[in-house]
Amino acid sequence: MGAFPAGVFAADWTVIGWNRMWTAAVGDPRTYEWEAHNLVAGMFQTRAGRGRDPDVAWPVRRWRGSDAEEEDLVADLRMTAAAHPRDAHLTSLVEGLLLREPAFARLWFNGTAAPWAGGRGTIEHPRVGEITIDIDVLMPAGTNLRILTCTTAAETADGEKMDALRAACHVTRRELVHPDPDISGRA
Repeated sequence: MGAFPAGVFAADWTVIGWNRMWTAAVGDPRTYEWEAHNLVAGMFQTRAGRGRDPDVAWPVRRWRGSDAEEEDLVADLRMTAAAHPRDAHLTSLVEGLLLREPAFARLWFNGTAAPWAGGRGTIEHPRVGEITIDIDVLMPAGTNLRILTCTTAAETADGEKMDALRAACHVTRRELVHPDPDISGRA
């Protein structure tokens, strides 16, 4: 998947790796300032400042809106919590979000549980402008991983922008970047 932005997440949405195209398209996750490198925590943490600084907040805007994105991620996290009831990291993450994020608590207690499959979105890229993408969430059988990929339609302005990013970062290998070796053992 070296030619497409791909991020690898644990079942609790903690980022555990990404390729160079991910960095080129949506930035280095280490700069997102997400609590514990977690996408769900980051969505609520940057709720008020979303879209203002793509280098410190998630630079992807879903077409269904940020409320729908949060709802989808919380529903996915509820599924994960049901599958891993004894996971201390996951329990701590959920308890912390319940205590400090009223919007998270409202969504958590609505009872919805469903896997997040992705959707259509827009990357707010600081160099090439907005890029319309399809976001897919792959869940390899027998693992607790979520691989989030971003693709564009071929032969479109969005595809050309992604090609420019691909050329700029000299994608030649399919290497993953790992933010923290201790993360890989999580749910």
